[in-house]
Amino acid sequence: MNLFNDKKKHLPYRINLIDELRANENAHSRIFIKIISFVENERYPFLEMFFKYLGLDFERINVKNPLITAEKNRIDALIQDKQGKYAVIIENKIHGAIDQPEQIEKYINILKKSDFRLEHIYVLYLTKDGGSPSENSLPLNILKEIENRYKEINYKENILPWLEEYILPSCRFKDTLLITAIQQYIDHLNGMFQKRIIEKNMNQELKVHLANELGINSIANSYEKLAILGSEIEKISNINDYLGELQKDIVKEIFSEWQFKIKQKYPLDIVSNAIGENFSKDYLFLGIKLQYQGIYFACAIGMDNFSSKPYYGITIRDCSDSKNTLIEKFVNEVFKNNELDQSPRWYGYRISEFANVYNEFMNICDIVVNKLK
Repeated sequence: MNLFNDKKKHLPYRINLIDELRANENAHSRIFIKIISFVENERYPFLEMFFKYLGLDFERINVKNPLITAEKNRIDALIQDKQGKYAVIIENKIHGAIDQPEQIEKYINILKKSDFRLEHIYVLYLTKDGGSPSENSLPLNILKEIENRYKEINYKENILPWLEEYILPSCRFKDTLLITAIQQYIDHLNGMFQKRIIEKNMNQELKVHLANELGINSIANSYEKLAILGSEIEKISNINDYLGELQKDIVKEIFSEWQFKIKQKYPLDIVSNAIGENFSKDYLFLGIKLQYQGIYFACAIGMDNFSSKPYYGITIRDCSDSKNTLIEKFVNEVFKNNELDQSPRWYGYRISEFANVYNEFMNICDIVVNKLK
């Protein structure tokens, strides 16, 4: 790490806007949707290229005036034909969020209710560098039924090469903003996988340094080298497990402190204590339940998992199954000059840092409660 930090200091200066904005899974879904929505002469060349790149039954899809959405009906990305000829569900797990109970099965059922037949429904399970959905999320019987209309893809081996080798070379010279946007996104993904060109020499030096430190350069037998590396990786994995558990303990401690403070300030209905036996495996949620003209909503703090960034805002969680237009109007009136991001379950939210999120959350609570008064 000392060598790594020293080498980092001497790299050429660079800036990537996506790095600085700390894109979450929703942001990655929106970026991808914008790329495949590119239209030229009433055709969608990037989307057509994407389906051909995927192969299987995807390359048979006839793209004509598709409806492409992000975060609609809680689906990360959805590509559908307006006449019901196909619907492609994309579940984005780039930051390792866990599957919710019956998650993909529910998405399929939503499309069925919208008059899509199962034989016209496709599923893409998109991860950072590989992975599969849980059987609870996508049961085996449904997986067998969709067969060649299901594929597991990832950013490292699929999306990044597709952008570099197919999409960027296809951009027209005059589309400067499109080119720079794709270049920034490619650079961001390369940074995620330590593959940036400016880091190539540094990465090689680090590998040589590690080999020297482990003493494997002086060993002729490759099997013995592999055994030593395996042993070291196992040690690191064990340490990482302990660090992960320690991280969970500290996050729970922080949420418990926040819960106590919230109860002291607002003697209102606590939405969820997020601590103890009722605490979910990964998802954290804490806040106060409020009511506007007989409709419940919550001001809350949330985290998708223990290693993700916290966020705060106004949500339907533990209050309703869907958004209400009256509350949407109320939220827009309250925060008309202070824009918040939106998602299927959140009227408005903002990602923050642990050091800041509680104070920012309490500020939101104060604004909303005072408005209700």
